[in-house]
Order: sequence, then structure tokens, then C-alpha cells
Amino acid sequence: MSGLTNADPSEVDDDHQRPDSSSCLVVVVDSNQIVGIVTERDIVRLSAQDQPFAHLRVAEVMTQPVVTLKEPELTDIFNTLSFLQSR
Repeated sequence: MSGLTNADPSEVDDDHQRPDSSSCLVVVVDSNQIVGIVTERDIVRLSAQDQPFAHLRVAEVMTQPVVTLKEPELTDIFNTLSFLQSR
């Protein structure tokens, strides 16, 4: 994602990047709160629109709001799937 600029470099939390994952995403964090994500789909969408990457800020391209679940809510796969399908 070179070329994407950020108003505050600390907003991109490298600890949440998963280069070994089958899908790539960057979790955007501000004051220890997840405020957005940038996914491969976001980048593909921008590429298809011929958006110039050089001057884009992460906040302009990130998907938001991010819906999260707390770990105790992940005990039942059916509840988790139901939650995701409702979004």
C-alpha cells in the first residue's frame, strides 16, 4: 500500500497486519480504538476508479465503522455466524 499517506502515522497499527493471511488488511487504530480497516477490496476498488494513490490518506479509503466481537462472544460459532450475517 505504498503511496497511501496518513495524517498520523501512529494510526496504522503494524501489530495487526497479517502478511501470512490469505487476505491482506491493515487495522487502523486511533487512541487504542479500532477506527477502520483497509482491505485488498478497498485497494482494488480504488484501482478500478483510477484513483491517484499518491495523495490519499488512510482515513479516505478505510472501511468504517468496524464491527468487532469480544472474545467471550466467540464461544458459539452459530451465534458468531448469525451476527456476521446480520451485518
